[in-house]
Amino acid sequence: MIRIIRGCLVDDAARAEAAAEIVAVGGDERSRIGIAALCALLARTGIEVRRPGSAWLSIDELRLLAWLAYAPRETAMDDYLTFGLTIDANAAAELRIELATCGRELARIGCRLPALAWTNDFACPLYARGRR
Repeated sequence: MIRIIRGCLVDDAARAEAAAEIVAVGGDERSRIGIAALCALLARTGIEVRRPGSAWLSIDELRLLAWLAYAPRETAMDDYLTFGLTIDANAAAELRIELATCGRELARIGCRLPALAWTNDFACPLYARGRR
């Protein structure tokens, strides 16, 4: 999933590869549009998404994966960690909506990310910290 998001944020060739990967995992035009909308918002908000081929995830990418894993399982994500102080409240609310929509779309096409994605201390829901 991160490879697709990274590709959507680079150039036309990388975006075409990302679109092909979306189709390869069972996605359709609706999936492609949803992921493209999420990527556009990520670019506008300045969330750190590394270049394709980067070996390591940024903390923002780790949080992004956690949100995408969390979204199909929960309807309200208000208590979820945000991407820090780097974005304003309106952008954070818009991002929360896009992530929830994209997470549900991934689940619809059968790409359900594991719950383990949100157990990392950088990415876990706030209420989960007290239960460990």
